[in-house]
Amino acid sequence: MPRATNTRANKERIKQAKAMYLAGNTDSANLAAIFNVSERTILRWIASYGWATEKSEEQQLEAEIDKAVKKALLEALRNYKDNPGEVALQSLTSLLKQYMQKNKPAKELNEYILLFVEQVVDYALDNDLESLREIWQENLVKIAEYLRAKNG
Repeated sequence: MPRATNTRANKERIKQAKAMYLAGNTDSANLAAIFNVSERTILRWIASYGWATEKSEEQQLEAEIDKAVKKALLEALRNYKDNPGEVALQSLTSLLKQYMQKNKPAKELNEYILLFVEQVVDYALDNDLESLREIWQENLVKIAEYLRAKNG
C-alpha cells in the first residue's frame, strides 16, 4: 500500500486508530483492515506515537484506582460497622459502592462494542462495501472515544 502523506485526513485517521487502540482494539491486523493501511503502518504508528506505553500507563492507573477504591470501601465499611449512624460514613460507603457498580458494566459494554465493530468491518471488507466500512468506522470511533472518556 502506498504510504499516506501527512495530510489532515491522515492525521484524523491516525487519531481514530489511536482511539480504537486505547479503547482495547489492539489487534494490528484488524486495525489495518479498518483503516485501509498495512499492518506494518499500524505497528509503526503504535511505536512512533507511543500508544503501547500510553495504554500500559492507563491500565496501570486503572488498576491503582481500582485498588484504592476497594481499600477505601473496605475501610469505610469497617468504620461504618463500628458507627452505623454516622451520616458521612453512610454517604462515603454508598458513593464507593456506586462507583464500583458504575464502572464494571461500562467496561464489559466496551468489549461487546469492539467485538461488534470487528464483525461489521469484516462483513464490509468481505462484501466489498467500502462506503459502509467508512461510515461505521467514523461513527464507531466516536462511540469508542466517548466510552473511553466516560470510563476514564
